[in-house]
Order: sequence, then structure tokens, then C-alpha cells
Amino acid sequence: MDVTESISINVGSFGSDVDKLSKVGKTRSTVPASIPRKSKLEKALKRKRKISKVEDFQRQTGVDTLQDDEENPHIQPAGTTISVPRITEGFKRKKFKGAHNKISFSEDAREQDSIQSQFRARMLEKQPAEPLKEILFSTEEFKDLPIHPFTVSNLAQNMNISKLTMVQKQAIPVILSGTDVLVRSQTGSGKTLAYAVPIVEALQKIRPKLSRKDGVHALIIVPTRELALQTYEVFVKLLKPFTWIVPGCLMGGEKRKSEKARLRKGITILVGTPGRLLDHANKTRALRFDRTSWLVIDEADRLFELGYERDINALLQLLDEHRQEYEVCYGTGYGSRLRHSVLLSATLTPAVKNLSNLALRNPSYIETTEEGGTEVKKDTDITLPSTLSQYYMITPAKLRLVSLIAFIVSKCQFSEERKIIVFLGTQDMVDFHTDIFSVVLNDTSAAVGNISSEDDMSDDESESESFRKKKKIKRPIVVKQDDEEEGALADIDVFRLHGNMSQQERTEVFKTFRSAPRGVLFCTDVASRGLDLTLVDWVVQLSPPQSVSHYAHRVGRSARVGAHGSALLFLVDSELQFVEKLHEARISLEEQEMSTYFEYLKMAVNASPRWKNELEDYLLKAETVAVGLQHSLEDIVLNDEKLKQKACKAYTSWMRFYSSYPKEVRSIFNMKRVHPGHFASSFALRMAPSQIVRCSKGLPTKPLPPRPKKTPPPLKRRQQQQSAVSEYDSGLPSIKKRHKSGINNR
Repeated sequence: MDVTESISINVGSFGSDVDKLSKVGKTRSTVPASIPRKSKLEKALKRKRKISKVEDFQRQTGVDTLQDDEENPHIQPAGTTISVPRITEGFKRKKFKGAHNKISFSEDAREQDSIQSQFRARMLEKQPAEPLKEILFSTEEFKDLPIHPFTVSNLAQNMNISKLTMVQKQAIPVILSGTDVLVRSQTGSGKTLAYAVPIVEALQKIRPKLSRKDGVHALIIVPTRELALQTYEVFVKLLKPFTWIVPGCLMGGEKRKSEKARLRKGITILVGTPGRLLDHANKTRALRFDRTSWLVIDEADRLFELGYERDINALLQLLDEHRQEYEVCYGTGYGSRLRHSVLLSATLTPAVKNLSNLALRNPSYIETTEEGGTEVKKDTDITLPSTLSQYYMITPAKLRLVSLIAFIVSKCQFSEERKIIVFLGTQDMVDFHTDIFSVVLNDTSAAVGNISSEDDMSDDESESESFRKKKKIKRPIVVKQDDEEEGALADIDVFRLHGNMSQQERTEVFKTFRSAPRGVLFCTDVASRGLDLTLVDWVVQLSPPQSVSHYAHRVGRSARVGAHGSALLFLVDSELQFVEKLHEARISLEEQEMSTYFEYLKMAVNASPRWKNELEDYLLKAETVAVGLQHSLEDIVLNDEKLKQKACKAYTSWMRFYSSYPKEVRSIFNMKRVHPGHFASSFALRMAPSQIVRCSKGLPTKPLPPRPKKTPPPLKRRQQQQSAVSEYDSGLPSIKKRHKSGINNR
């Protein structure tokens, strides 16, 4: 008989049928590897052992009094033992298959605490990161520069600008001298004026004066429509004293007919996105770059991230071709140089360096940090404003939505920091969060059923078509709060911005939020580059960025031009290594406790009659209020079919987004390290991920059972250790009961 190893057990617990299972020897017997089917007596004994605690204890200790040992001749004396073969590994896996998949809540909490404690220990061992320091303002003013007095007075009166920033001080004289320039500076440092002022100064000096029919003399290429609109508005303000110079803007989402009409009339300074510029350059005869003497490529790194490398190269080739054709026909144009080029970027990636070699000729490099100079710094060096406070917060996956609500309520209701930008990964996530926050913050539950966002306006649509389309579709671009409404948690306006909105809606939201004193803007990375949104108090990243440079551009929407601002990054335990990656790039973040904002949430709920009545069973502690609010959000989504559909689409888009992180950070943001079911709760969904995918496709799903009103009684300690984490669990750490100390009275 092949027996790998023997285990000694007491034989006093076996009954009369043990001779069927073992071969009796003198004092020891061995059980064959193939065990026959259990008898009825053994099954009865097994049922009795499950019922009786005493019998269960005796079974574990090897003593069983149900059988009379003296009457059975096959039972050995109490001191003897039987040897049985060790259970094979395959049998172990089969027998304990459920146990391997079940993780107790206490073990899960201990594992989370261990991950966080190890992370904090590693951060304490590291040296404090010394960020790159950049002096924002200089001691000089615009009147000290060799520019027209009308420009100086216009800047002071209409734009309230008199002092030069460091990047403007270094760049403007070099650009005026006619040298190509490569500028790298922090976000919000005034790079737009650094090239706009020299261009206006050079064009207004041309005599005889320029006319609209002279064609495009300056071309500015930017990555997004919002940045194109913002840059165009800057030129409109700068050109008030020089009315003969006409600015123009070309971008996707506008009608090509109206753009062609403006091009036929003539534009001197043209701002646009690469795709639309290349389209008109190939199809519109009125757009020629014969006399273009200025070329500016702003946010060059973002242009390459969006896939505009071919378009930019094609535009550069067209510029050279048009210029050569003009020289053949009419000779050289204005100025001694063919073209003055300026390239601006916050980070210098290899693609940006290749573009600088292609577009610039012997450029001067401008770096405004204290370690700046003529050499190009590495891309890992990130410069952020010194007035920016940066934080991160560790939240369970199930409580991410409630934690964000608690944070926004705390800032909007109990502080003056009421202008917040929330970055999300996808357009569907923006639509869902805008709608659910409209319900929670502004109590607009009656209007949720009329929300729709599955539309876009093509470039060829006419104004009447876009008007009819907007009339059919009701979307809460801006959800305003009624001051008399008593059910709201916060008196705040909710905005949204992403690339799938029509250009009219994007422009309206951009202008409204920029001028608003308070509000919450949910947006994708379309708003992360170059946009000058005034006085933004907080930048919140619910979806972590895809790189360190993405992080820098997102948080750069706050603390602009010397103003104070703050940034908060939401992370789960498996994503904490991203803080270490930021530390390597000389960016330091401080930790904030989730429980702090739950206290503010509790106060806001008590002040709201609607939510106080709805969460009356959860008002004992701040943590229970958060759990109750999560349950209410799940009920709201479950009862509203359209909102549920949006939540399912947002979740499936999050799964695609989370699976698309680049390889540099894929070990940190790994789909295999997160719990998809727990993240479903962050979208107020109770369904399993497979059912969520079916719901997002419009397929039927299994009906969910209603949430139990009363929680079941607590399990015994032994059973609790073997139980799995329930999908209805809150995600908060368990509360330890305090045992009374002292001597019991006898």
C-alpha cells in the first residue's frame, strides 16, 4: 500500500463500521487511499455532531461516547491510534475551494492596514522631496520693455496687468529680437502673453499698415477648442489699440461655411486646432500661408498626446511650400527671416524635442526655474506653483462616491473654497457624476428622467439643425440651486465639460464657469491643458492621472499667476505607489483623512430636512451617515432606469479606462489588483459586473432582491472568521468592542 505519510489519531470516536474503512492490526491499522462510500450510520453521526457543540468539541479532541467501546470488538483501546494517509493537494483544493475564495472582513481590514502602514514606513524613510522652485513674478514691468505705449496702457486698463512674470521677462526680448525660442515653464505662468505681446508689437510696426487682404501673418496652433477660444480672446483684448490687425479662430464643432466666409474677408492672426487648420488649408483657397512670418505651437506635448503629430508635420510642410511659391512669384516677404517660430511646452518629451529640431532654427532655450539655464532639463523634472497645496486621500473603493460628496459638501457649505474642478477618466463618467450630484446637492430628482447625453453635433450641422437638436434634448449643463429649496445638501451649481458635447455647449459652459464665483465642474482631460479658469480653489482627481505630466497639468488649473490653490488625489490601497512615483519627480503630497469629511457630511445631513428624514436610522455616527447615504444613492439609481443606464455605461467606460494605463504605471493601476464589484458601488450600483455590462448594452438583467431593512444578527466569532466580505458591506474598518475591566462581584 502506498502511504506517503501517517497521522496518528484517536480511534475512540469510530463506530462499528470502522472495519469497512480500515484494516485492523495489532495496535495500528492503515486506511487505503480509496475510501468506500460512507454508511448511513456515519452520516447520522455527522449530523448529530453538527448539532451538538459538546460532540463537536469531543470530535476535535478524539473522544466520542456515542458508541460503546466494549461492545465493538473492532474498536481498539482508548490509548491506541490509527494511521491514515495524508490528504492529497488536489483533494485539499477541492475540499477547501470555497475557503480560498472567501476572505474574512477582519483579514481584509488587517491587510489594508498592513499595506498602508508599509507605505507610510517607506515614505518616512525617504528624503523629503525638494520641488523645483520657480520665481513667478519679476521686479520689472511692461513699461520697461521696448513696446508701444498703447500696449502698456491697454494691459494696465483692460487686463489689469502691469508686472512681468519671469517667463515673460526672459522670453519677450528674445522673441522680439527674431530668434526662435523653446519655452518651458510651469502652468499658469503667463506663457500666452509671452508670445502674444511680441507678435502684436511686430505686426503693428509694419508700414504701410496691414490690411485684412494681406493674409495670415501669424499662426498659433493649440491642442483643444477651449484653449483656442481662450487664446483668441487674449488677442482680441491686446489688439484694441490696433484695430487694423484682425484676429480669427478656427476649431472643430463650428460651421465650415461661416469659417470660410471669415477667411475670405481676411484674418491677420489665426488661432486654431491642427485638424481644422489642415482641413481648411487643403480645401479652402482663401487660406494661404504665403506671408506667414510667425508660427507658435502651444502645449506641444499635449498635441502629440492627442495624436496630432502628422497634422503638425503636414502644416509645417504647407507653410514651407506656400512660402516658396510666394517667393518665386513676388520675391521675399516682410522681414529678413522667413519665419519666427516659438514652441511652448510644460514637459519636454522626445516627440517635442524632435519637433523643435524640425520647426526651430538655432533656438534659445528658456527655463524659469532656479536650476534653469541653456540646457534642456529631463522630462521627470516637474515645476509646480509654490502656492499650490497638494494632498491625497485613501478611500475604500465602495465609498469613493460618498467620500467625494462629503468633500464637496464640506468645502461648499463650511468654507469659502467653493470653486472646484473634478477630473474623471471618461465622458460617460462625467455625465453620470453630473446627474447624481445634481440629485444629491441640488435635489433635482424630478428632472433626472429627462437627462440625455448621447448626442454630438457634427462639423457640417447648420445653426437651425443644432437649435432643433438642443431643443429636443434636455441636458443639465448647469444645474442651478434654488435658495428656497430645503432638501439640498449644498448651495452650489454643477457643470460638466467633455469632448462629446456640441461646441455651443462647450463654449457656454467654459465661459459660465470661468466667470462664476463658485461651482463644481466635472470634466475630462479636455480641460487639463492651458485653460485659465480664474480663482479655482480645488482640483480633485477622482480618476488618477496616466502619468506624472498629466498630474502636473491637471493640478495646474489651480494656483494660477500667484493665486493660492489646492489639489486632492483619490487613491485606493493598491494605487499608493503612485505617490512614491510623484515623490521621485520631486512632488510631495500630504495625506488627508476620509473621516474628517464624514463629520462635515453628518452636519450637512442634519441641516437638510430631506436627508435627515431619509437617513434617520444612520445619524448616530459620521461613518454610519456615509453608509446610509451610499444605500440611498443605490436606491435612487435602482429606481430610475435612465440614471441606472448611465451608471452602467459609466462603469463599463471606467473598466476600459483603467485597463488603458500606459506601461510605465500599469503595475500601479492594474485591473487585476482591484475588486470590480467594489468599484461598482462607487457608481451606486448593486449589480454584479457581468450584469452591469449587460445593462450598459440594453440587455435584460436579473432582478435584484431588495435591501434588507434590518441587519442580521452578528455571527459567532468562529463563523465570522470563515465568512466572506459581503457585497453589502460598507468598506469601513470594523469597530472593536471595549470590554469592561474590573473584578466581577460574586
